Amino acid sequence: MSSSSRSTALVFVSLLSLLSIFRAVEAQTPRDDTTPPYRNPRLAIEDRVADLLSRMTLEEKVGEIAPSRGSAHVVDPTGTFNDQTASATLIRMGDPELEFTPRRAAILRNAVERYGREKTRLGIPQLFMGEALHGFMEYGSTSFPQAIGLASTWDPALVKQVFTAAGQEAGAAGVGQVFTPVLDLARDPRWGRT
Repeated sequence: MSSSSRSTALVFVSLLSLLSIFRAVEAQTPRDDTTPPYRNPRLAIEDRVADLLSRMTLEEKVGEIAPSRGSAHVVDPTGTFNDQTASATLIRMGDPELEFTPRRAAILRNAVERYGREKTRLGIPQLFMGEALHGFMEYGSTSFPQAIGLASTWDPALVKQVFTAAGQEAGAAGVGQVFTPVLDLARDPRWGRT
């Protein structure tokens, strides 16, 4: 698969995730002839995504898969964050020394998403992604054995429990999509990463 095909596929998958967020907002949106197709829940998802992609600028597309951490805007009804404190916190999100509870993380991410829904041209919330290689990798979350350790248990139900917990912890922190282990189909079981 070419680099541009991979990029297009990543944007497509990300936007499919975004469309699920729209459903809650759209239930309250009146329908008329000026409603754009991407906001119409009666249309097929593929049609909605195609319409949304055709309306988005390159900067908007890149912003969904690689958000700028230095200039966040928020609508925070809790009063916990403003644009400056949100930007400063997002810059530090990768810092292992940052003690940032899941509750505060959810408030921050919800405030950024709310800004996207209410104050941007297309009304698209920011899509937050996280890492869950061996549990959701953020402050206060559970760290489980690496995938190879889990695989060696030969217990699919246990692995499902682990990643269900990781998904719940990510969701509690306002993250809707995580990167997790992938399936390697090995031809030789002696390969160390099987």
